[in-house]
Amino acid sequence: MHTTQILCQLFIDDNDIPKYFFGTRFDAPLVIMRNYPHIKIAGIIDEMTQDKDYNGIPYLHSLDQIPAEHKKTAIVCNTVLGRYKSVKKRLDKLELKNFWYCSLSNLTKNDNLETPFWNGFKSHYQHHKAQYQKMIESFADDLSRDTLLRLINFRLTGNEEYMSAFTDNESQQYWEDFLGLQSDGVFVDLGCYDGETSLEYIKQVGKYKRIYIFEPDKQKMEVCKQNLKSYDNITYCPVGAWNKKETLHFYEDDRCSTISQDGETIVEVDAIDNYIKEANGVPMYIKMDIEGAEKQAIEGARNTIETLHPTLAISIYHRGGDYLELYNSVMSIRHDYKVYVRHYLSGIMETIMYFVP
Repeated sequence: MHTTQILCQLFIDDNDIPKYFFGTRFDAPLVIMRNYPHIKIAGIIDEMTQDKDYNGIPYLHSLDQIPAEHKKTAIVCNTVLGRYKSVKKRLDKLELKNFWYCSLSNLTKNDNLETPFWNGFKSHYQHHKAQYQKMIESFADDLSRDTLLRLINFRLTGNEEYMSAFTDNESQQYWEDFLGLQSDGVFVDLGCYDGETSLEYIKQVGKYKRIYIFEPDKQKMEVCKQNLKSYDNITYCPVGAWNKKETLHFYEDDRCSTISQDGETIVEVDAIDNYIKEANGVPMYIKMDIEGAEKQAIEGARNTIETLHPTLAISIYHRGGDYLELYNSVMSIRHDYKVYVRHYLSGIMETIMYFVP
């Protein structure tokens, strides 16, 4: 039994130990407490909020607020999904025993604690194991194979050692040398947020032919326009990328956003093929980070992918079956891509699959 498993079991079973959460990502503390109502939580550490409590549990606004008598025996559940190691280093430096929420569902065998973005992965993997293996063998380099195998093994076992090779390296995301990005090309920014990726594209390539920005959120689109106002030849598409023209519900809060029937926000979506009218032979780079709608967006870009053969950078971590399903979606349109995989955070987010002509 490895250390993480011991800590998880003590956190669930031993109420003589003071217990804390670091952060409230995806309401992880609430999920755990609903599944284990007997657990007594001493406090929740959250340096970003001014609130006094979380569902009746007191907030601590810094690690310094943990009582001195607790520091030697306390166990902290780290709920950070992205820059996980930066928080872990701080907890380790204070010699606070800690474990990652992402390990908990595997080690307790409680399906109700499944980590966000992983829903259905284990079943999908078991049913398609041979296809996963064939996909991994087809990757263009060993680093891609090692990267995805580590992520898969962590999802299957909860053993944090599989994540030990990953660091926080977002500055490299989308700009790998193997992409061979060219000037006088076209960039399609799906999930533009504030336009930062488009600005970096301009910095990377210098001269460009056109940039397409897809963003269904009016406020975010206005931010993009403001940040890119100094640049010409930008087409602003006020829709989300999908497989057809449609009106959908969108759920969003300060932590995440996604297409959902339960969402209160109404958004317009459309197929990329209805907007991209470039001539064959123009180098094109499409980036997709659209909170789980990547599969539909690929379907809506079938003609663009088939005829223009663009370079693609696709987020593959939002849904449990994305690793394989998004690979198959692209390769069923064109099978002549070199495929790479890179992971850019120490946590579970920001895994990108690249398709290079």
